[in-house]
Amino acid sequence: MPNLPRELEREIFELALRGDRRNTDLKLALCMVARRVQIWIDLIFYEMVMVRDDHHAGRFLSLVDSNIKPPAFFSAVKILCLPFYVSAPNAYRILTACTAVELLACWSNCVNHPEFSSLIGQLPLRRLSLELTHLSRVPATRGTWLSSLTHMYIIMWVDKDILGLLATIKRLPHLTHVALDCGIVDFSAEHAAVVCSSCPSIRVLVILILLESCEIEEEANDYRVVVQNILPRDPIADWEAPYFDLPDMWSRAEATIEERLKRASVGSV
Repeated sequence: MPNLPRELEREIFELALRGDRRNTDLKLALCMVARRVQIWIDLIFYEMVMVRDDHHAGRFLSLVDSNIKPPAFFSAVKILCLPFYVSAPNAYRILTACTAVELLACWSNCVNHPEFSSLIGQLPLRRLSLELTHLSRVPATRGTWLSSLTHMYIIMWVDKDILGLLATIKRLPHLTHVALDCGIVDFSAEHAAVVCSSCPSIRVLVILILLESCEIEEEANDYRVVVQNILPRDPIADWEAPYFDLPDMWSRAEATIEERLKRASVGSV
């Protein structure tokens, strides 16, 4: 059998893994074919890193410290999730290693660790999820997230100066999608208005609350505002869903808005 061109060979192996990216047995089997195949597969396998707790953080950092992979290898990580169960020191070390992250969810309790701010501000982010207070501290560094960030998912753990903190997102002029995980905050249409007025390019504003009524949507009187129930939603599963071509809160909100616009168009005829 003739040898395939290296580019075609690589494409075949990459397609095999991308067709079943959750299958770790397949990943290991492909890596056994040849050293070059392992390199190709690893670059795909590490595109998304979901660090669920400090145990998994320790395993990832052990790989970083082992020097098995060259330091530049971890620039392969494009999607990174650091939930609350990952300690701030471990989250910081992981972020330090992964310098090319484009989609970041940093839910680790790092509010009292100002060193995170400059680190996050240097990333080429397109999607970001942070706690509101921490978000207000991240510098709007020219040439990085300031110009590339389009999707912002904000977690609200504070209940003071909400309007002032929300107004800080005006530093991000290219935001088209904003989600607010309200938690204990008593959210109102006034908060929604601040977000919409601060983001000139906004197309979708998702309000995540314990859904008892849709009064916020009615009071906001803005077709872009979509209220979703915070339960039984799994934020980690929702964050990784687009990578696996599954619906997430953004796609569901966009479908809602599209339906509203269709009804409005029919009603205006």
